[in-house]
Amino acid sequence: MKKLINKIKNKIQDPNKSIFYEESSNNEQYISKKVDENEKTLKNEIFSNNEGDLEYRTLYINDSNNKKIKILLVFVDSLTDDQIINEDILKPLMLEQRAANISIEPSKELSKSLGERVLNVSDVSYENIMNTVVEKILDGYTAVFVEGSPECIIADTKGWDERAVSEAEAERTIRGPQTGFNENIKASMGLIRRRIKSPELKVKQFVIGRRSKTKVNVLWMEGICNEKIIQEVTRRLDSLDVDQLICATNLSEMIDDNPLSPFNSQFLTERPDVASAGLLEGRAAVLIDGTVTSLIVPMLFIENLISPADFYGRYHYIFIVRWIRYVAAIISEALPAFYVSVISFHPEIIPTILAARVYGSREGVPFPAFIEMIIVGVFFESLREAGATIPLAFGSAVSIIGALILGQQVVEAGIISSIGVIIGAVTGISSFLIPNVEFTRSLILPRFIFTILAALLGMYGVMAGVLLMLYHLASMRSFGVPYLSPMAPFELADIKAFIMRTPYFLQGGRPKSFEAKDKKRQSPKLSKFFFKYKITEE
Repeated sequence: MKKLINKIKNKIQDPNKSIFYEESSNNEQYISKKVDENEKTLKNEIFSNNEGDLEYRTLYINDSNNKKIKILLVFVDSLTDDQIINEDILKPLMLEQRAANISIEPSKELSKSLGERVLNVSDVSYENIMNTVVEKILDGYTAVFVEGSPECIIADTKGWDERAVSEAEAERTIRGPQTGFNENIKASMGLIRRRIKSPELKVKQFVIGRRSKTKVNVLWMEGICNEKIIQEVTRRLDSLDVDQLICATNLSEMIDDNPLSPFNSQFLTERPDVASAGLLEGRAAVLIDGTVTSLIVPMLFIENLISPADFYGRYHYIFIVRWIRYVAAIISEALPAFYVSVISFHPEIIPTILAARVYGSREGVPFPAFIEMIIVGVFFESLREAGATIPLAFGSAVSIIGALILGQQVVEAGIISSIGVIIGAVTGISSFLIPNVEFTRSLILPRFIFTILAALLGMYGVMAGVLLMLYHLASMRSFGVPYLSPMAPFELADIKAFIMRTPYFLQGGRPKSFEAKDKKRQSPKLSKFFFKYKITEE
């Protein structure tokens, strides 16, 4: 009674304020029982000066006693499906509601009666907090305000233009699935659900960004993934307080164990088969609405050199290709520094004939080997960046211009030696063999640092740089898992999977590095693969 008296006093002090207006204890505004009050609040306060795609639809319906009920629909036209609104909300309210025999009494049951007995929308909920209603409207839902009801009907009417599921451009393979994640988080979820049809696949949803309200889903296998990993992922996501979340890279930097390191400790992928394989190994996957890239955690350093194509080819061939890739990564990182140190400090470590030809090709070049390698490196990275950003139609033109500049004109002009161009080309080709684009970019800074150390101290500087990088990598963690595992700490059972692609009939256990609950992946029975079958005539 006192509460009602206070409302009447407030009404006398402020005639424009309805006695049905309420405010929660934590300053959250409740919706009013009067539709006009809610419409005024939305138009004049929350969505003021917004005349774009926000739609208000007022209608009156009659109950079984021909009493009129005022209803207000509020939705964002660009985020909703007109057919759902017309066929599943407006049509039932205007043509089919009489058969429901709804009472006109102003109570919560009025909204629930309409939502449960009239509307044909699959997902219907009820809210009485205005802020929550606004968030739902901006997420593609339709808010249905009913005169006399303190609750608002929230109907799922999402529908907007989106790109169809297509190939993962950054992780192409000749064999295997050709589908990639979609910007729609529901479509990406469906791609994983199609591959893992198990109730053990769990999902936890977060909303990150005070203004962007970006949906983020964390996925894991309940009977496999270590609970400590999920707790740590949840803790880091809960601690975020930002305006917006644009892409996976932003989220990766904010929850990274080593945000100042050039090396990424979270695996970024656009492929649902890679994410599914990670889940079944005992990891967690993070899907982000609005981007095709997902995060897989934890991650190991050696995985930067493993391609999804490795699991769709015969293991004999993959063994050779994988070691070529390992050698190419070392060449792309150390060859410029090795060249500078040999030319500047240690010419005696190469054969005399080769040394004579190298120094002969450098005759007339005005720059020392160090500056030469810096120029070649900057040129090559500029061409690679240009090829990645310019339209596809101009890609061949850039390749021709780059080849002419680096391959002929620069050498003829005497700016760079022919051996310098060869060193730069071999370094670039070797970097192309690295399957992880993010890792390729991570190697650029250490490569230049090694080259500078080689110019200052020769091979001693290169070795010092290598030791510092190994020390840095050994100190890194990825959600509690050592980054250099299974090499440091050494795990023989896991390291053989990186030396070569283990045949599938020998993959009995999950990686020990992730401390999975269920360590047994399958029961390898080698004998069944060596049976000699006979075709017998019956």
